[in-house]
Amino acid sequence: MQVGKEFDKLESDYTAKIIRWVPHYQEMISSLSEGYPPDFVPLSILDLGTGNGNVSALLQSRFPEADKVIVDASAKMIATCKKRFGGFEQFSYVEKYFQDLHFLPASFDMVVAGLSIHHLQGPEKEILFQDVYTWLKPGGFFSICDLFVDPEDDLEHKRVIGEWERLARLQGSTDDDWAYLMDHYDKYDHPNSYEQQLFWMKNAGFEQTSIPFIRDCFGTIRGHRVP
Repeated sequence: MQVGKEFDKLESDYTAKIIRWVPHYQEMISSLSEGYPPDFVPLSILDLGTGNGNVSALLQSRFPEADKVIVDASAKMIATCKKRFGGFEQFSYVEKYFQDLHFLPASFDMVVAGLSIHHLQGPEKEILFQDVYTWLKPGGFFSICDLFVDPEDDLEHKRVIGEWERLARLQGSTDDDWAYLMDHYDKYDHPNSYEQQLFWMKNAGFEQTSIPFIRDCFGTIRGHRVP
């Protein structure tokens, strides 16, 4: 099953589920709308893998005048977003996988991805980062919050999964929750480390990169296309 269909099944009560399952979720998605230069006022924003729109809701509050393009592969998540943001003229919606996206160069001031990039394999991430750099206007920012770990580092990967389980259970995750999460992780998730993804950002052309939020393996990385 493709990941879009999997998220169709998760649409109901998605926010409650993700808060239970993902440590630091609210802090992570908040970091996508914070920490920019005071004079940075984006007028066009692309939200990659929006889910039910939690990230875009924060961006709408922070940057209400900006046009926002919401992308997700789940038809049900897109339908939820259309209901959620139906009163705002600034929103448009794209139901596609990242690999199928095409935008004109310099289309956006800001691109964000909240807990979605890990569904791509490493080479697909590299290509997407290059595409995002092209889609951004000079001065624009690309921000990703996600799980960052190298699965090929067996000891570190085992430690990260153990810490994730500990925190998820503290947040109310049950045995069934954790069994589902690990099944989903094995089938659909392809995380990479902070270092690897920052390297790909730099290779794509981002002159400045940073980690504005970090809680162990959960954090946010950011690339700036310098004017």
